[in-house]
Amino acid sequence: MEYILITPAPIEPLTLDEVKQKLRLIGNNDFDTELTRLIATAREVCENITGRDLITKTYKLYIDCFSNEIEIRKSKLQSIISVKYYYNEVINTLANTEYYYTKSSDYSKIIFKNNINHDDIKQAIEIEFTAGYGTTASTIPSGLKEAMLNYIDLLFNNCTNNGAEANLFSQYMIGKKLFFTI
Repeated sequence: MEYILITPAPIEPLTLDEVKQKLRLIGNNDFDTELTRLIATAREVCENITGRDLITKTYKLYIDCFSNEIEIRKSKLQSIISVKYYYNEVINTLANTEYYYTKSSDYSKIIFKNNINHDDIKQAIEIEFTAGYGTTASTIPSGLKEAMLNYIDLLFNNCTNNGAEANLFSQYMIGKKLFFTI
């Protein structure tokens, strides 16, 4: 399975004003460049730890063969744009009546109603979809936003975090996204 980001999120989940309010820097523009960078860092850390996309993004998933169901390892799945596959060296689009997907706040699955013949090649199937909480920051759970603000506070104030980011985001981690330490 290979995920390719097609359309990144057009906005960050936090605004500079929200961060400045948290850090009590209202009216101080001295740190705007650094804080803007920390907003992107906090989002990336949050998305990596939790396994969730915050603002809607578009992806293409490439797989080598169909199975009865395919787990989409991006969350929260919003829509399937298309399912395409190679058969006899020609790209075909599967009718959306031939599949459905589960709705989940974690990872969703696409369920295929019938067996589909396809060429035996790498990346024989291409699934384009959107994932994320929505197109605005207001659709993101407030707990995730608060965790990102707290993480920015740690980074900005140079606190040693000793894995604090995992604790901040832990309640939103998707169950199958496990971390092992030895």
